[in-house]
Amino acid sequence: MGIRPEYRWWVLTLVVVGVLLLISALALDRPNVVWEDGVPHCPQCRSEVVSFSNLCKTCGEPYDWKVASVEASPLSRWSLTSLEARFLRERVDALGATVANQRIAHALQIPLVSAQVYLETVDRGRCGWCGGTGRDVAQEDEDSTCAVCYGTGQCIACGGDRRIRVGDEAAHDAYRTYRQGVEDAGAARDVPHGVRVKEVERLTKELIRLHAGTLEVTQVLFWPEWPVPRTAVDVSRERLDLVLSTLAKE
Repeated sequence: MGIRPEYRWWVLTLVVVGVLLLISALALDRPNVVWEDGVPHCPQCRSEVVSFSNLCKTCGEPYDWKVASVEASPLSRWSLTSLEARFLRERVDALGATVANQRIAHALQIPLVSAQVYLETVDRGRCGWCGGTGRDVAQEDEDSTCAVCYGTGQCIACGGDRRIRVGDEAAHDAYRTYRQGVEDAGAARDVPHGVRVKEVERLTKELIRLHAGTLEVTQVLFWPEWPVPRTAVDVSRERLDLVLSTLAKE
């Protein structure tokens, strides 16, 4: 049965529109950026690309930006590895809990009861500053809060799974806001130092609360020492290294 003449133009129009929609859909279906060792690459020519970009400067081909998968995300170096965690447990067993607790209490200058809890909870993916307790181990008060993880007990660099999420544009934008706020606090010379430290703490806490486990959080400062430019993750790792070296002694 043929198409009636008065409907032919309608059919032709629908076919043309359908073809155009198909072409548009194919054009929008661009390949995603490719992640290798935590670095973004062009899916076409495999050259490195600028973070949060959508066009390769090398080959000129477009692509869609995408956060790296868990498998493609780099491992955190700021919490214990499986080997280190196993070594720590073996040394505590070899020394005995009493001796191990005393050593850590002396090395970290914390109460003996805090050292005991620290060694019981510290593990891979846990906060190195508080040992995963979530509290300030310099105090015996169980209601105190860790100055790095703010009570979660997790490593802020990886969020607990030892993988650092990269390519998160929201975290990137939030870090820019954080950095500007810290710079503003540094420039406010007429404001009392204690007030400025509190502002840096507020900015730090907010960024960690929203974006823990991202690359950007590895750059936040250890606010209790501000304006000393030491990061919270480095301070935490230094404490872990001290714990390991202290337990390693015969």
